[in-house]
Amino acid sequence: IEAGFANQPNLQKELHQLLNYYESLARGVFQNIYDEQVIKTGRRSAMIRALRAFNSYIDSRRKNSSPNAWTELESLVARWVAEEVGKDQRSPAQAMP
Repeated sequence: IEAGFANQPNLQKELHQLLNYYESLARGVFQNIYDEQVIKTGRRSAMIRALRAFNSYIDSRRKNSSPNAWTELESLVARWVAEEVGKDQRSPAQAMP
């Protein structure tokens, strides 16, 4: 990632804009400003992919300069992933209403 930043000066700014946007959505969900289901339906896959793709960069930023960088994004994605894991572990009979 660092090499990409060196080759494309705007790349880091654009990555931060994306992560900050997702962080603001997550913060809005936690503060009950945004409806979680709306955000989840519209952005879940993209937010999970972004967090997974840039996890090492996020960890580096946290260690070096911003210990709380994108923590709400991470928390919201972790919750969504845990919900999906829980659904997969239920038997078909448990899934029935």
